[in-house]
Amino acid sequence: STKKPPAENSFSITTAWKTLKGNKPFWFLTVAFVFNFIALTMLSASFPFFYESYLRDQDLMLRVLLILFGTAALSVILWGYLAKRSSKRNVYIAGLLVYISGLLGVYFLGHLGVNTLFASFFLVGLGAGASAYAGWAMLPDTVEYGEWKNGNRNEGAVYGIYGFFFKLGIGFGLVFLNLGLDVFGYIAQAEVQSEAARQGIRMIACAGPIVALVLSLIVIWFYKLGPTSHAFILSELRKRNHVIDEIGDN
Repeated sequence: STKKPPAENSFSITTAWKTLKGNKPFWFLTVAFVFNFIALTMLSASFPFFYESYLRDQDLMLRVLLILFGTAALSVILWGYLAKRSSKRNVYIAGLLVYISGLLGVYFLGHLGVNTLFASFFLVGLGAGASAYAGWAMLPDTVEYGEWKNGNRNEGAVYGIYGFFFKLGIGFGLVFLNLGLDVFGYIAQAEVQSEAARQGIRMIACAGPIVALVLSLIVIWFYKLGPTSHAFILSELRKRNHVIDEIGDN
C-alpha cells in the first residue's frame, strides 16, 4: 500500500481543527451529551445491582426494562413532532427535565408500589428518548454552522469526535458506578448486602444520573443554534455555493 505524503496528512488534520475550533454549538452539544451518557450508563449498568438489592423479582425487572426502553424508543416519534413545532434544543431541555423527574420518582416514591415504580420509569424512558433524539438531531446543524463559520464542511471530523466523546461518557459512567460501589461497601456475590450498600445502589442508580443530567442541562443552556439562526446559516450557505457555482461556470 502507498503511504500518503506528510503534507496531505497535515492538511487533513488542519482542516479538521479549523472545522471544530470555533464551532461553539458543537462543543456545547458534545459536552452536554457526555454528561447525558454518563447518566444513562450509570442507570443502565446499575440495574443488576438494583435488582439484586431491591426488586428480587425477575418478572418485575423485565417489565421495568420493557417500560424504560420501550418508552424511550417509541417516544422518538413524539419528540420529533415537538421539535418541528418548537426546537431541538427545547426538546432536549424538556427531555432532561422529564428524565430528572422520573429518577426523583424512582428514588423517593419507587418503594410505594409497583404502579408508582412503573410510572417513574415511564418518565425516565420518555426523558431519555427526548435527549437521545435531540442530541443526535442537533449534530448535523453544528456541521452546517462549522461550514458557515470556517468554510470547511468536515463531517467526518465532527461525527468522529462526537462518537469519541459519546464513548468517553459511557466509560466515565462505568468508572463512577464502580467507584460508588466501592465507596458504599458493596460486596460482590454476598447473599445479603449491608444497608449502606443498598442505599448506595439507589444513590448510584438515581442520584448520580440526576447530577449528570443537571450538568447536561446547564451546558445545553448555552447552545444557541435555534431554528431562526439555523435557517439564516442555510440561506447564507446556499448563496455562497451559488456564487461558487457561477465562478466555476465562468
